[in-house]
Amino acid sequence: MSHLNADLVPPGAPTPGLPYSSTLRTTKARWWKPAVGIPLGMILMLVASFAASLGAMAIDASVFGRPFDFTAMTPMVYAGSLLGLVALIPITWFLVRVIHRQSWGWNSSVQQRLRWQLILTPVPLLLVLFLAYMIVFTPLFADQGGGGRSPQWLTFLLIGVLLMPLQAAAEEIFFRGYVQRAAGSWFSGQRAALIGGTTVSAVLFASAHLATDPWLNLYYLAFGVALSIATQLTGGLEAAIAIHVVNNVVAGAVASYTTDVTQMFDRSAGVGGPFMLVQIAVIGVSAAALVWWSRRRQVATRVAAA
Repeated sequence: MSHLNADLVPPGAPTPGLPYSSTLRTTKARWWKPAVGIPLGMILMLVASFAASLGAMAIDASVFGRPFDFTAMTPMVYAGSLLGLVALIPITWFLVRVIHRQSWGWNSSVQQRLRWQLILTPVPLLLVLFLAYMIVFTPLFADQGGGGRSPQWLTFLLIGVLLMPLQAAAEEIFFRGYVQRAAGSWFSGQRAALIGGTTVSAVLFASAHLATDPWLNLYYLAFGVALSIATQLTGGLEAAIAIHVVNNVVAGAVASYTTDVTQMFDRSAGVGGPFMLVQIAVIGVSAAALVWWSRRRQVATRVAAA
């Protein structure tokens, strides 16, 4: 660890030379802050998701005359479920600023800002990769799906395209941006911070999906681990956000057009299978490719000296 100008580092700012997973280990770091912040963030996420879904069902009932049904997936409930997760952005801001007393920019990258070019530039190639995967493998595993396409498929498609980028980015801002760094702040060693932060964030990310299928849980764990490592090796959330956004938008669009959107939220035992190893491989290849591309561009991966 570099301690260059350590005495001149403002309180709450990471010491120059630190990698991303260690950027919450500052002069204001205390062991109890992640112990409070991480559970509080998870609870607030559940509350926001429940409130958004309940609000969506209330609108369905008052405007469209639909009965309250927690199992029915209407366009309004679909939008509510995504907006509930978008709430992770202000939740994370609250945790970083109020509990950890750190500038919000450090949650984005070691350069204290979100580097938009690193998100937008690889998106076209990622779209090609994920669309090719979906086109090839969706017909092969069509029996894993459920009912036919909804009559409101176009509405579902538009909602997904508009809201899923925000939902996917919000999950990265919280799980990789906050949880990974908060858990990493418990460790003084950089390698231990990466391993500890990755483990905690990946396990909580998988748990938050409430899946009872072992293959799905393996997929979510692998997804979290791959994006945590990519975040560390690229010095920020940009690669993880790009992959997560493209993955969700493509999956949502294909599901809207080919089958009942409800199937995207079915995580019961028996839904997954060995075919999900292909999905894991696609995520791994995408993460490795963006790390390689970022290294070629010599992007900053450690906090620079002030």
